[in-house]
Amino acid sequence: MGHASSEEMKKFQAANLKTFDIWLSSNGKELKPKPNKAVIYAGFDPGELRKTKNLLTSDSGMSKMWQKIEAINNDVKKYEGQAKYDLLTDVLKRRGSPPALLNTQGPKPGSVVTGISNMLDYADTIGNEKLALIDKGKINYIWDSLSAKYVENSEGEVTLLEGRTRDNKRVTLAFTMVRAELESLWKRKDLPDATKKNAAHMIAGLMTYYDGQAQISDKIVKEAREVMKQARIALKGR
Repeated sequence: MGHASSEEMKKFQAANLKTFDIWLSSNGKELKPKPNKAVIYAGFDPGELRKTKNLLTSDSGMSKMWQKIEAINNDVKKYEGQAKYDLLTDVLKRRGSPPALLNTQGPKPGSVVTGISNMLDYADTIGNEKLALIDKGKINYIWDSLSAKYVENSEGEVTLLEGRTRDNKRVTLAFTMVRAELESLWKRKDLPDATKKNAAHMIAGLMTYYDGQAQISDKIVKEAREVMKQARIALKGR
């Protein structure tokens, strides 16, 4: 088999996306973090940014939030024998039997991509722009969908860790946390008060920071601001 034509590539890309949607519909409930260990995060560690902003012109020496979380997990494991957080990447790594992915280019277009043993491998592979396994515009859709399910299935408290962009500004729609995770979290009916207040603070703060840009639905922003209002009233009443 030779190299795929543009039309053949689009056909294989569409097939990969359809297979993902079918898998997520059937298996999405299994993307579940351990109770009270879910964490959503984005950006670079603010403390590290402050240390390096005058020394670096790239992010090469900056610590990302996932690296900070990994360091915390490693420290906690030493003393408690288990991690403090159960990240989406951890959940995906535990989930085997990923759906098949078809090569869209190279000498064997339409053949099954090999070397994928779990859903983390799958997500990293399908999200690799160079492989062009799905349309470039759908890559965020993959991670947003997986992240939303992870948050939707969480139980108990959820930790929210907002980092910063590399120029030390608040996170934007460039991050899955803002595009998908906060709304999914807010829709949880059993959300503990502490997590709900933290989420409300973040949602309301992001909207204020970005001067009302519609990054999060108006309904959720209104509800979040009401939670913060009631929290301030309760504090004044003490």
